Amino acid sequence: MAKVGYIFKADRYDGFEADKEWMQKYGCVQVIEELVENEALRPRWKQLVANLERGDEIVVAKFSNALRGSRELSAFIELCRIKVVRIISIHDRIDSRGKLFPETTAASRGSRSPRERPQPMYWICSGRYPKRWRYCGIRPHMS
Repeated sequence: MAKVGYIFKADRYDGFEADKEWMQKYGCVQVIEELVENEALRPRWKQLVANLERGDEIVVAKFSNALRGSRELSAFIELCRIKVVRIISIHDRIDSRGKLFPETTAASRGSRSPRERPQPMYWICSGRYPKRWRYCGIRPHMS
């Protein structure tokens, strides 16, 4: 159950020292720094993710600093869910356990509960013929 920090040292990244200090104060046993020269392959990030074990905690400065795109983010979150790894993003103010940033919850980020979500008010044709309408709300008026 180790706490590990990761920072990609981008060219115009002003908060590098402050983020590193935050991670050390939080109790990270190691803060991994990825250099700009390794941006394409990110070998230290891959090694970090491969070595994650059940109960570990990973601290990143921000998701956009550590991950490149929504596909990578999705795969990372799923891996952490499977391995029961806590994710903390300092600048995004996200803690997967909800303890560090209690003022930032899913509700405050614009997410709604299933009961509050508006239901689609239309039908979708799910086959070749209009007879096969799949209900998604109110069927549109057809003349």
